[in-house]
Amino acid sequence: MFFALMMRAYRHGRKLKQTYDRCFTEFFQRYVSGSNEHRTNPCEQLHRAYKDCVEKNLIQNKLYDIDIEELRKEVLNTR
Repeated sequence: MFFALMMRAYRHGRKLKQTYDRCFTEFFQRYVSGSNEHRTNPCEQLHRAYKDCVEKNLIQNKLYDIDIEELRKEVLNTR
C-alpha cells in the first residue's frame, strides 16, 4: 500500500523507478547466481535519484498529508 501511494505521489518518477527496477533485477540475478561481477549494488545512484524525486514531490505538494520527516523517523528509522 505504501509503495502505491509513492507511485501516485510522483507519476514522473515512474521512468526512474522502472529503470532502477531493471537494473536491480539484473544485478540481483547475477548476485544470487554467485557471479563475482558485482559485490556492491551498481544501481544505487538510480535508487537515490528515484527516492529524491519522490521525496521532493511529497515535500513540495504535501500529497496525502505525508510528513516526510515523520515517515523517516517512524517508518524508516532514520534521522
